Amino acid sequence: MLHAGCVTVGTSLAALQCWDNHRAIDYLVSREDIDADRIGVWGSSGGGTGTTYLIGMDERVKVAAIYSYFSGRERTLELQGPSDGCQHIHHEGEAGIELADFALMMAPNRY
Repeated sequence: MLHAGCVTVGTSLAALQCWDNHRAIDYLVSREDIDADRIGVWGSSGGGTGTTYLIGMDERVKVAAIYSYFSGRERTLELQGPSDGCQHIHHEGEAGIELADFALMMAPNRY
């Protein structure tokens, strides 16, 4: 098992959470009572962040619902200042990537 305290360089809280989410799906699909072809994820706030990253990085996810996550980066900084570390990937601001852009990773949905 990977623990956040064991990794100090070259990763982020968002990456560690995505790793954990992948491992949770590994566990689900290993169970006989789970239909591996019908995996869905749902998340609100920080869970919406995790859901957003996961849908683009794990093809086993067939459907997703993201709630109370999307906002413009500039507006978020204006209203509340920097967000939690799990809300951002290194250099996304420099690349001009908005929070909602991550949800587009699932498109085009092949199902």
